[in-house]
Amino acid sequence: MISIISALFAVIALCLTGFLLTFEVEVSLNGAKTVSTEVFSEFDDQGAKAYISLSALGIKTEIKTVMTDNIDNQKLGTYKKEYKASFLGKKATVSRDVKVIDILPPEIVAEQETIKIDFKENPDIDIYNMPIKYTATDLYDGDLTNKVVKTYEKDGCLLAVSDSSGNATSLKVMFDYVDKQAPKITLENNNTLYLPVGEKYSEITYTAIDEVDGDVTNKVVVSGSPDTSKAGKYTVKYSVTDSSNNTGYAQRKVVVYKKTDKKEDTTVSPITKTVYLTFDDGPGKYTEQLLEILKGYDVKATFFVTDQFPKYRDLIGKAYADGHSIGAHTFSHRFDNIYRSIENYLKDFEKIQAIIKEQTGQESKIFRFPGGSSNSVSQKYSTGIMKALVNEMNQRGYTYFDWNYDCGDTSGYKKKQIVNSVLKHIKTRLKTENYTIILLHDIKAETIKAVPEIIEYCLEQGYTLAGLDETSPNRQFDVKN
Repeated sequence: MISIISALFAVIALCLTGFLLTFEVEVSLNGAKTVSTEVFSEFDDQGAKAYISLSALGIKTEIKTVMTDNIDNQKLGTYKKEYKASFLGKKATVSRDVKVIDILPPEIVAEQETIKIDFKENPDIDIYNMPIKYTATDLYDGDLTNKVVKTYEKDGCLLAVSDSSGNATSLKVMFDYVDKQAPKITLENNNTLYLPVGEKYSEITYTAIDEVDGDVTNKVVVSGSPDTSKAGKYTVKYSVTDSSNNTGYAQRKVVVYKKTDKKEDTTVSPITKTVYLTFDDGPGKYTEQLLEILKGYDVKATFFVTDQFPKYRDLIGKAYADGHSIGAHTFSHRFDNIYRSIENYLKDFEKIQAIIKEQTGQESKIFRFPGGSSNSVSQKYSTGIMKALVNEMNQRGYTYFDWNYDCGDTSGYKKKQIVNSVLKHIKTRLKTENYTIILLHDIKAETIKAVPEIIEYCLEQGYTLAGLDETSPNRQFDVKN
């Protein structure tokens, strides 16, 4: 019996020895060998499994694994994570590559995602250099504001930035145009064309520019065609509408005349008698009514403008769009300020020129001194100032106009007095001269009432009513101070 038991233990010892000689420790990964995890995020480890394997008997038993964790989820990079197991002195190890990556793009925040663009309030605004306030931040890189690339386009500014991992983002700050300004039509060779009877009329070049839409020349509608077979005065009208439904207008006068009876084979424009109605000190509350009167008779005048009544500034633009001449008069109309020094006068002059440019798109080259160039009130503030100003303005290329006749409306004249005095002057002067410049004021109600009768008389006599420009006949007083 003892011998049997001893033999059994011998067999068991032999099997145990065989087992110890043939088993293996195995470790296998759960999931992929290489995985990625977002920076700053907790790594979701799928782990690994370990076994004791006795392949001869087909036996596999799971045992515990030990992990080494050196992953820094605060820093980009590739980390190696190991899984280990051991049994009775035998060991096994596997590893997994863990990549800590950044896949989130930066974020751009603009102070304003839509910016209003109003050329009327700010005519000098440059949309391609518009200051835009914004910040750009990235979860990993931090502040990237100074790396933002700006691309200006007509409809807005594209802000774009990339982080150190190549993640890109963009934001477009849109421009919302407050477009109240009509396109400006410019006619080549001025607004009047003279043609002898029988000569063919050919349309002269014109351009149309809109502050928002740009060049809209191809959208201009031309109406009216002069009949060059007979003498007469004709009007060619031009209009163009921008994308904001603002319409700009211009018109050209075409005078068709009979050839002179000279022996030479030449043609000349007819000599016409011209009345220049000039209105100072506005625009004001009566100016719009005056513009309607002028439009009704289809005649032109000159406005020497101020900024005494800012709420009526837009009437400068309306007068210009109607084809009237715009001249500078004064911003403040304060003699005690503008006639103290050349510097004071020029500062005031620059202010009214800025308003004229805002309303018409360009500065005016003609102007009228407050009180006229011969005024003596200026001596009260600075001796010799008028002579100095005349010299200064001439050097700067501006042309000033005084007048041939003052209608007296600032002295409280009523309509009848204004009409009678102006018509008497016109009748007398145009007997011997071809033009006259008349001083009126569009801030006087009685003046506005008188204008229709003055216009009707001039038209009945065949006189032209026109606006002044640098080439017009001029009246300049002898300077007294």
